[in-house]
Amino acid sequence: MREAIARFVDDSDFLDFKADYGAATVCGHAAVQGHKVGIVTNNGPLDPAGANKATHFIQACCQAGLPILYLQNTTGYIVGKASEEAGMIKHGSKMIQAVSNANVAERSRWKRSGPSAQYTRFESGDQCRYRPASREMRRIG
Repeated sequence: MREAIARFVDDSDFLDFKADYGAATVCGHAAVQGHKVGIVTNNGPLDPAGANKATHFIQACCQAGLPILYLQNTTGYIVGKASEEAGMIKHGSKMIQAVSNANVAERSRWKRSGPSAQYTRFESGDQCRYRPASREMRRIG
C-alpha cells in the first residue's frame, strides 16, 4: 500500500505514524493536491497492534482537525486464539468507536473487495463517503 500512497500524494511524501508498531497497518500524514490529510490503510487483516495504532492515529487526526483518507485493502480482523488473547476484540472495538466518533471529514477508497464488517468499521457515522459501485461486498461467518 505504500506504493499506492506514493503514487497519489504530493511529491510522494508520506510521514509514517509508528512505522515499527503494527507494521501491517499503515498510518501517516501526507498532502493530496495541497491539502493535508491523514491516511489509514492495511496490508492484510487487522491485528491487535494495528487496530490500536489506527485508533491512536484517528484520534490524533480528530484532535488536529485533519481529514482522514481510508485506503481499504484488508480482509477484516485477524481471527484465532492468539489474536483473541492479544486483545483483538478489545482493540478492534476501540477502533470501531474511534471511526464512529470521528468528527473530521473522511473518505474511503477500496483497492479490492472485502467483508461487509470492514465497510461497517470504516463507513460508520454521518460523514459523506465515496463507494465505487464495482466492488464486491460479502459477510464473514
